[in-house]
Amino acid sequence: MKKNKKIVIFIGIIIIILCISMIWLIAPTNNSWSSKLSSEKSAWNKSGYMDEAFNNCENVALNNLTRYDYSLYKLSTTPRNMTVASSSGLYTLKSYNDVFPIEYIKKIDDTHIYVAYKLIRSDEQIVYVYTVFEKSLEQFDITDGVEEKGEYEMWTSASEFYFCTKSLEYCDFSELKIGDTFQKANDIDYAISFDANFVSSNSEKSIFTAYRLLKDGLLIIEFESITNELDGSAKPPEMSEYMVSKMNFYKYGANETAVSGVSILNQGETIQLP
Repeated sequence: MKKNKKIVIFIGIIIIILCISMIWLIAPTNNSWSSKLSSEKSAWNKSGYMDEAFNNCENVALNNLTRYDYSLYKLSTTPRNMTVASSSGLYTLKSYNDVFPIEYIKKIDDTHIYVAYKLIRSDEQIVYVYTVFEKSLEQFDITDGVEEKGEYEMWTSASEFYFCTKSLEYCDFSELKIGDTFQKANDIDYAISFDANFVSSNSEKSIFTAYRLLKDGLLIIEFESITNELDGSAKPPEMSEYMVSKMNFYKYGANETAVSGVSILNQGETIQLP
C-alpha cells in the first residue's frame, strides 16, 4: 500500500512538472517583441527605446511566424502614397501590435525599421509582408503627461510595404516587358496578385504598382487597365484587363531619394527573404 502511494505521489509530481513546462512553453516570453510593445502604456517612449529593445528582443524565424488574415491586413494598413493622417488604417507600431502581435522586427537605418508578417489569403495562398515604420522625435515636459522630461520617440507607419512569396532576382523577370499582361507577370511572381488589391485611379485608367523585393534590388512594375476608366457605376476592370506600363529596377544601396517613399533601398540586401 505504501509503495503504491509513493508511486501515485511520484506520478502526480511528474504531471505537475509537465503542466508547468507546457504553460512556460506557450506563454509569451519576456523577450518577445509582442510582450515588449504590449507592456508599454504609450506609443511614445524615451529616445533610444527601440535601440535598447533590439538588444533584448528576439525574432521568430520567418517560417514560424503566426499566420494572420490577409484581408484584415489589407483593410488595416495605410495604402502607399497616402499619409497616415488621411487613412483609416493603423498608425503606430504599438497599434499594429495590438491587432497583429509582432514577432519579427529588423532595422533598416537610424530612422526606419520593418516588421515581417506572414499572411494567408482566402485561397490559402501565403505571403510575407515587410511593413516599414519611421521614427518621430519630440521633446516633452512633465506637463505633457510624461513621467520624465526629455526627448521621446514614436514609430509610425511609413505607408510602405512589400509582399514577398519567394526569393527572386532581377534576371527572373528578363522575359517581362512593357505591354505584357498581368497574368504573365503574376506567373513569374504571384506576390504581384497581392499588390493588385491596392488599385488607384487617375483621370483615365485604373492603375496599381507592384514593388518586388528581390535579392539584388527593388523592381517596381506599374500596371494599368487596358480599357479607359468608365463612370463610377461601372464594374471595375478585371485583372485580365491590366498590362505592364512601366518597369524600373534599382540596386540596393542606391540613394534613398532615388525613389520617393522607398527607404528600404538603403539596406535591402540584408533583408531575409522567404
